[in-house]
Amino acid sequence: MTQAMAKKLFAKWTKIIGFDGWRINFYTVRAEYIDDTDEAIGHMAEYRPYPRATVRIALGQPDDVVEYAIVHELLHVKLIPLNQEHANVRELLGAEARQLAGSSYHATQEMLVETWGQSLLEAFGYGV
Repeated sequence: MTQAMAKKLFAKWTKIIGFDGWRINFYTVRAEYIDDTDEAIGHMAEYRPYPRATVRIALGQPDDVVEYAIVHELLHVKLIPLNQEHANVRELLGAEARQLAGSSYHATQEMLVETWGQSLLEAFGYGV
């Protein structure tokens, strides 16, 4: 996939998911610039004041994998306000409960983002 195609897909999905008023920077990068696990091809970073974020996607994968990564990371961006509320609640907990709440929250969010991402791609189709 080319950088130009990835940008078109990013524009398509930001419109579908609904990011009016958001400023989201989008970059295509080499895989070693993704700050996650070895399998990751996408990364999202949030910035305050909201609504600002950056999405980085590694090219070099099959087109459908890159498009899925774009949708996946945009869904994480959409959940930024919930992340802040979760962080506020965690501050009220003791250290052990805070750790458990963090692990559970992130696992649940990842499961939801994966499910929603697949559903959106099936509903709206792959490609520009």
